[in-house]
Amino acid sequence: MPLFKVSSEGKIAEFKSEGVRLEEILQDWIEESPKLLLDDEKLLVIGREVPTESGSIDLLATDRYGDLVVVELKRGMSPREVVAQALDYLTIVQFWDGDKIQNIASEYFRANESQFDSLEGAFQDAFGVAFPQLNKRQRIVIAAEEIAPNVERMCNFLNAKGIPITCLEFKSYKTETGEKLLDVSRKVMQQPRERGPMTEKEFLEACEKPGRILYHRLKELTAERGHEIRWTRYAFGYYMKYKGKPFCLFSDWPLGISILKWNLTTTNGVSKEATETFRREMAKIGTLEGRYDVMKQPSLSTEEGSLSPEEIEVFVRAVAGLDDSIRNFKNAN
Repeated sequence: MPLFKVSSEGKIAEFKSEGVRLEEILQDWIEESPKLLLDDEKLLVIGREVPTESGSIDLLATDRYGDLVVVELKRGMSPREVVAQALDYLTIVQFWDGDKIQNIASEYFRANESQFDSLEGAFQDAFGVAFPQLNKRQRIVIAAEEIAPNVERMCNFLNAKGIPITCLEFKSYKTETGEKLLDVSRKVMQQPRERGPMTEKEFLEACEKPGRILYHRLKELTAERGHEIRWTRYAFGYYMKYKGKPFCLFSDWPLGISILKWNLTTTNGVSKEATETFRREMAKIGTLEGRYDVMKQPSLSTEEGSLSPEEIEVFVRAVAGLDDSIRNFKNAN
């Protein structure tokens, strides 16, 4: 929708868009004024380009309840990629404890020469309330010059399943005097709500066909091997055991899998040979070919057309083979 002005004589004129790559400067503007993001709700930015196993979060903020807000800008990514990336970040940050979040905030404050050296002080100054328990819930904000219809459709669906996502469109205009006007349109808006772990039914409804097939194969594997599926708000963790102690091999969310490579250690009964074998098997899967080694948390898409039935079987066999090696490692030790 264009932006118009009405002169004192009652004449209507249309403002022209600046024609600049707004997403290149949008990060600075949101960092400076996070109130651009959510209606009648204050946010405190606590991180910029926050490193994770799957890339850097553009902006990280907290609300007055201590819940995390992941802000993702659609710079150079396809519509599917931006949603998948934001969900991937959400599956990572949901496990962050208070110490990690406070360390991220302290580093950010130091880098920006803030008057605060701790999150607690900045939080109380921003919100005027007692410092809460951090990260009980999480949500996503996607910001772009244009929110494509398929992004809007996917995000509305995820909101309906209890995954809170807000999608914003930003347009910049310039007046005759050189002033800039910023128009913000909320394409998808969902306030966070209390919810328990995602259910199997919700997960399968949110999956595309490869994700559903893979889930049922993994469920069969848990029955055969004594593994465990543990549900979180947005995904499930696939747990194996070594000497009775469980560890999470990967997180599976509706659009893909994130492999927790750092758990492949001898502490969890995984020998170097087993790690190498698992790596070679993962490299046979198209979306991981040439990428597994360079990613701290390799991500495997389960969207339609991204994972063949043969590749699903490669993944399941690799997990089963890893379990075999853990059992052998246990018996040898």
